[in-house]
Amino acid sequence: MKFPLPFYFRFFFFSLLLIAGLCVFKDYGVHTDEYFNQSIGEEALRYVLASPFIHAVAPLKSESSVQTHGAIVEMSLKFVQRVFKVRDTREVLLLRHFCCFLLFLMGVYFFWSLCEHYFNSWKMGLLGSLFLAASPRIFANAFYDTYDIPLLSFYIISIYTLLRWLRRKTFINAFLHALSCAILFDTRAIGLVMPLFTSLIFLIDTLNSFPIQQRIKIFRQFLLYLCLLSALIVIGWPLLWSNPLMHFLEVIKGNVGYRFPFGTTILFMGRDLMQYRLPWYYVPVWILITTPVIYSLYFLVGVYFSVILLFSRQLFIKKRGVVLFLLCFLTPQLLAQGKLYDTWRHLFFIYPAFLMISLIGLSALWEKIKDHFSRPTNLILQGLLILVTAGNLCGVLGFMVKYHPFQFVYFNRLAGKDMQEIKKRYILDYWGLPYKQALEDILKKDTEKIIPICPGDEISEFISNNINILQEQDRRRFQLTDIDNAKYLITNYIWHPKEYPYPLYDAIKIGNANILGIYKLK
Repeated sequence: MKFPLPFYFRFFFFSLLLIAGLCVFKDYGVHTDEYFNQSIGEEALRYVLASPFIHAVAPLKSESSVQTHGAIVEMSLKFVQRVFKVRDTREVLLLRHFCCFLLFLMGVYFFWSLCEHYFNSWKMGLLGSLFLAASPRIFANAFYDTYDIPLLSFYIISIYTLLRWLRRKTFINAFLHALSCAILFDTRAIGLVMPLFTSLIFLIDTLNSFPIQQRIKIFRQFLLYLCLLSALIVIGWPLLWSNPLMHFLEVIKGNVGYRFPFGTTILFMGRDLMQYRLPWYYVPVWILITTPVIYSLYFLVGVYFSVILLFSRQLFIKKRGVVLFLLCFLTPQLLAQGKLYDTWRHLFFIYPAFLMISLIGLSALWEKIKDHFSRPTNLILQGLLILVTAGNLCGVLGFMVKYHPFQFVYFNRLAGKDMQEIKKRYILDYWGLPYKQALEDILKKDTEKIIPICPGDEISEFISNNINILQEQDRRRFQLTDIDNAKYLITNYIWHPKEYPYPLYDAIKIGNANILGIYKLK
């Protein structure tokens, strides 16, 4: 049986990505939100198992984290953990890392499908998937961030299913889009933006449809979608079972009105800014300095050509993809004002829309060169475009390999001339992830049976969480204590940017800057 050429490229690419994930998923550390996230999944799963649909459902506690945090992913991870009877802390964490990566792999697969569907080219599908996978911060988070990365994947799927449904308005396409939107919302409430985008585009489609029978058909499809969406959202969020409307409004109110405590500051462009007073350009700057430069250049070109298309006399059917991508990229940024911290990770899910606009820019450049220059000039210019893109990709992939597993500290040259300058301007490690490697380094060099350690000015969870991913015999060797009794002090400098007045025993460096230091106290 013969397969078409695109099949082999897709099979090879995703096989390679899966193998890469299998090789490296054990290398990543444990972030400070890990056990809070696990508690949400445990609470939701316990509630589901204790309250099947056939019985009366008692409401969750009013102070439950499930009220403001969607639990569908965490609940599913806890279910997998129970099915495979995984109990050891290391095995639990590794299982979660691998499952999180599989969700990212699924997102990349659908991104290929989205690019192929929109551009009608499997080559753009390959290039788009490569851009997404070769994004250092996204790739690193794909192994341990069980909220932002699944949200990114489901965002991709919901965009893809919407475009498919708009092209062929069938019941199955309406159901698939409703399902993807429901999972998106049940992962994080900001996912409600996708049904709003769907409503807007369907409204415009209805107004531009003739005759009247066609409008009625589209309106019926939309009503069907809303009914399916409502039911699926309730099924996926246990909090909503007892009183769907009231608790839905509580979820929206809790997310819209959420504010961080006064006094929370964020290092941004060399200044400690109050979290609730971040400038409007906070997210654009973070995207600009943590994304490969070539993607951003193509994005600017894509915005230019998108604006030209929007103001042209083309039918809306030709514009709606661009409208959707711009909405998916811009709207969440406006809604998230005053609710961001830890760089821009809470908005990672808008990154695929950013890449789609970048690919629009790259595709437009390619076509312009093809149309405006004759051979051999157009071949030379297209060759240069390929070389520039490939050269940048090789540089990004080189960084990812050289500094594995610390891809989350990726900055481009726009952030500063070197990492020492960048360290003074932006936060580097904010989740305590390199502590795993620090603990492993100590184990290799220190032969004592009990090793007393302490954090610097940071919280103890940076250490304790990462102890849990070590082998059982190694976990027993560490004793978390205070600075007076510790042998080693471990710090990621997040709240103490200067060096400590102790001998530096070891350090993890990115470029010319330490992102973590181990100081010997005794």
